[in-house]
Amino acid sequence: MRTKANATAILARYATRARLLHCALLLAFVAGCSDETKQTPPVTDATFDQRDANELFEWPDVPVFEFELPEERWTELQENALAEEYVEADVRFDGRAFGTVGLRFKGSYGTLGLCFDREGGLICPKLSMKVKFDEYALDRRFFGLKRLNFHSMIRDATKLHEHVAYGLYREQGLPAPRSSWAVLSVNGEQLGLFSMVEQVDGRFTADHFAGGGDGNLYKEAWPLSDSEEFYAEHLETNEDSATHEGILAFAAALGSSSEAERNAALENFTDLDALYRYVAVDDAIANSDGITAIYCETEPCENHNYYLYQEEARPFFWLIPWDVDAALTPNNPFSQIPHWTTRPSDCDVRYAVWDKEVIAPGCDPFFQALGSDLGRYHAAVNELLDGAFAEGRVLEQIDRAAAFIESAVEADPLGPGLESFRTSVADLRRDVPILRRRLEALRDGAPIRPVTLDPTSETNFEDMDDLGVALGAVSLANPRSSVHHLLNAQTPLEGAQDLLLEFEYRDEPPPDGGWGQWTYFSVPLRGGAQNLGEKTGVRLLVKTDKPRSLRIDIESADYVASNEGIKFGWDVQIGTEPQAIEVRFDTAAIPSWAVATGDDREVILSRASGLAFQPSCAGRDASGYLPEESTDQGFFQLDQVEFFTESPAEHTDADP
Repeated sequence: MRTKANATAILARYATRARLLHCALLLAFVAGCSDETKQTPPVTDATFDQRDANELFEWPDVPVFEFELPEERWTELQENALAEEYVEADVRFDGRAFGTVGLRFKGSYGTLGLCFDREGGLICPKLSMKVKFDEYALDRRFFGLKRLNFHSMIRDATKLHEHVAYGLYREQGLPAPRSSWAVLSVNGEQLGLFSMVEQVDGRFTADHFAGGGDGNLYKEAWPLSDSEEFYAEHLETNEDSATHEGILAFAAALGSSSEAERNAALENFTDLDALYRYVAVDDAIANSDGITAIYCETEPCENHNYYLYQEEARPFFWLIPWDVDAALTPNNPFSQIPHWTTRPSDCDVRYAVWDKEVIAPGCDPFFQALGSDLGRYHAAVNELLDGAFAEGRVLEQIDRAAAFIESAVEADPLGPGLESFRTSVADLRRDVPILRRRLEALRDGAPIRPVTLDPTSETNFEDMDDLGVALGAVSLANPRSSVHHLLNAQTPLEGAQDLLLEFEYRDEPPPDGGWGQWTYFSVPLRGGAQNLGEKTGVRLLVKTDKPRSLRIDIESADYVASNEGIKFGWDVQIGTEPQAIEVRFDTAAIPSWAVATGDDREVILSRASGLAFQPSCAGRDASGYLPEESTDQGFFQLDQVEFFTESPAEHTDADP
């Protein structure tokens, strides 16, 4: 078992499940298990399929779903989570029996694939789940639904991002899933609070689109391919009868039109005003992992996390957002990528994002078409800023939703804990004005200069501004700890300002909580991936609140196990006085606790994308925990970062 926290994957290193008291002792605290504790209309088996889905998503308190299945089947399901195959389970909803359903784990790369290490060990506290109500009875419905998603929210200590984001799309008149929350248990084992999200399927399209919603629904099928087989593989409805002439014509029109004609071609197949409202919301919530994130894991590069619906009577298409749990986070690596309204001079450039590579969305014909009429985009942004995304309105929604789920968060044995939840909600409230400033800048065409490290000269942060620092650097922490980075003009190490990381370490619960406190502060290189192999090393000026170990890592998209925190770098000791640190690239090594992955240091250096800094937690005992009832609150300052080159005659053997 590893004893080091996995910073880069944003995954908690603590128990995957916890045994709990019976429902009457714990679930009653959040929603109630008996009829006497409920203030809801009576629910009986006979009425499940007759109720409207709006009732479910507007339930007056957090509902409880209790699943029961043979213990060996539950073990098998967990051991084969990546297969995403349904097993039989009996379910009770708020204490009322429903019947047998299909139950499985679900998720994408970040919420399922990254939840397992290279040996197949589960490293997340909980996994997202999907229920298929008609898996074993074709006519069975639950509040009119065939399927229901329960998202683990392991990356979101506020438990609010997904709900608030989907609500903004819907407030702008756009089709988007309904969402709320639920508490889950399996065989009496409490899994805690989940986001409850409507499935985008035939029931969804029937509810949102005129004419019965019987058209083709595609998942993650961007209109660029000329392959009918490609679209057939991405079809979610009408699998036995669909033809794909409509989407093929859409793709052909975009691909064959000149840039001047593309906007008109796009308008022939879509509601352009709806599209501009869609991208306005995307920009407002910084939906970096949505349609503008075009990953290059395949050729051609592809985006994801959306559905595309074609009306039944004509080749007319509507975008539907999906998987927005990463939204409403202003500081993310996508800030370094040109905005979709900008077409870069070189569309062959790849930009490093975590351990992936993407291209600029402005190189895509779809976004080039949208970008040719920015007046309509600006109008959509203004409508959003004055209405659904008005600061007071969003803050009120956050406060109302946080109050609704707070007791469920407190009772969640696999959650962040009440203190971390409240701190994270406060951080989300602080991010709202930052997101509004970003959206205003995008509307006005004002330059946004995300903070970067210049490989060619010293970076002293003197020309940086608050918005660029908020958007450009990335700071993360284990779920129960908190972290915040900012531009520091109060006590800079040199000059007028430096970068400051403020943090408070808190313990994770057992059994994997020892040594489970971590922060991760990453600053990208200017210009994207660079060849640092041409440099000798890097010099920095640093300071911390008390003596600490500092881990400095070289960032790159080429690591084999970056999600496990295994990167080349250095461990140095820093203290309370400004300290000049010099480290050489030929001494960079993986952490002492890690197992070699086969990464080649020279390859990593040739495609480096930034530096990451992780100040250690101070004051832990031999078990890796902080003393009872204590935390470690501190800071880390960074200034005067310089990548240097020396001649062979200048080489010294100084220990970094």
